[in-house]
Amino acid sequence: MVQLGPSLPIIVVAVLTVIGCGIVSGAFFAFSTFAIWGIAALPAPAAVRAMQSVNVAAVRPPLMIALFGTAVLCIVMIIFGVIGLGQGDGWWFLIAGLLYLIGNPVLTIAYNVPRNNTLAAADPDDPEAGGVWRHYLREWVPANTVRSVTAAVAAALVIIGLVLAG
Repeated sequence: MVQLGPSLPIIVVAVLTVIGCGIVSGAFFAFSTFAIWGIAALPAPAAVRAMQSVNVAAVRPPLMIALFGTAVLCIVMIIFGVIGLGQGDGWWFLIAGLLYLIGNPVLTIAYNVPRNNTLAAADPDDPEAGGVWRHYLREWVPANTVRSVTAAVAAALVIIGLVLAG
């Protein structure tokens, strides 16, 4: 029997992946486009304290499940992609999974977390806190924006793969 279109497991994982990527992209988008700038409008000591608090609150199940649960789904999408390389959907799933993994959990762990740790160690009342804060913004915000964009693009690639798979 010839199978038409993607199987139910592929559809389920793909839909969950798109939802996860959308949640992660939206969270990072909100931070890069307005939340961080609301915090940055505060005096440096208050801004450092606020972001230190946000960074502690971020490492809780809602964001961690979205970020790393989607990573697990993307690993499954990569497997589906490798299996389907001879078909229309394979490359799309493979690239989507890799893009999300590199642009989100890898970038988060390798780049954003060390900057969060540096900020966490800063004394908001130290006269140098303003410089630490400005340096943090210059480095952290662009990387956070990359996380948002790569998650959104990964979601779009999964959708394209599903559509092309028919």
